[in-house]
Amino acid sequence: MTEKEPQDQGPVGYTTGVQDEDAERDFFWENVALGLLGLVPLFIAEQRQKSDVELATLAERAEYTIAHKADAFQFQKPGDKPTGVLSALAAGMAALARQPGGVTALGVHACTRAHEGCPR
Repeated sequence: MTEKEPQDQGPVGYTTGVQDEDAERDFFWENVALGLLGLVPLFIAEQRQKSDVELATLAERAEYTIAHKADAFQFQKPGDKPTGVLSALAAGMAALARQPGGVTALGVHACTRAHEGCPR
C-alpha cells in the first residue's frame, strides 16, 4: 500500500484565521492577524521557487528583525519609522508553511500541502 502525495494547495498555499483559545486577543493582535492573512499568501508565492539554502538565509534575516524590533513594532507611536516586523513575521510563516502540517501562530494557519488536521 502506497501513500498518496499530499495535494498541492496552489501557488499561494492556503491561509486562514484560526481561533486560539489560549491567546489573549486584543485590537492590536487582531490587526496583526489580519495583516498576516493578506501577506502570508504573497510571501508563499514569492518563495515558491526558493531553495532550502535561500529560505534559511531569509529565515535568519526575519529572525533578526523580529528579535531586535518587536518591541518597537508592538509599542509604535505616531511618527515612528516602520519596523519591518510584520513583513518578517509573514515571510517566516510562509517559509514554515512549506513544512508538513504547515504553521499555526498568532491566530493564522498557513500550509502549502493538504494535511490531516488542516482547518480547511
